[in-house]
Amino acid sequence: MVGAVVACNAMGDVLENGTILAGARDDSGRGFADSEAWLVAHGQRQRDVFSGKLVGENTVIGCVVTNAAMNKAQATKLAAVAQNGIARGVRPANATFDGDCLFAMCHGTVQADPDAVGILAARAVEEAIVRGVKAAESLHGRIALRDL
Repeated sequence: MVGAVVACNAMGDVLENGTILAGARDDSGRGFADSEAWLVAHGQRQRDVFSGKLVGENTVIGCVVTNAAMNKAQATKLAAVAQNGIARGVRPANATFDGDCLFAMCHGTVQADPDAVGILAARAVEEAIVRGVKAAESLHGRIALRDL
């Protein structure tokens, strides 16, 4: 078994099946700006826009937990592979202004293939991000998905 707990305050957009669920709003305020496309199109200008404003304020951070028996090296690899879940659910992921990081906790005796556990961990992280966005409530003038 593999589960994930994730706090998501990403700079990028959160997607589910390719559809943006949450992210920067476009100029009309009714749609999404597509952060990834904007960053690609504006290149170095992003430094001018974001410099000093978002540094240290955005991150996706969490932990994957499994009952699989893993040694320290395998757990470290599991945390790295679980990062794929961030890349699936947030675009762009691991941007300069994000502090995206995952940890792994392996406390179990179940023998399992490390690659299979990694696949499940990435899926769990992606699902945790999406569930979090769907469960979030509006706060401090930021409109949550449920209130759109």
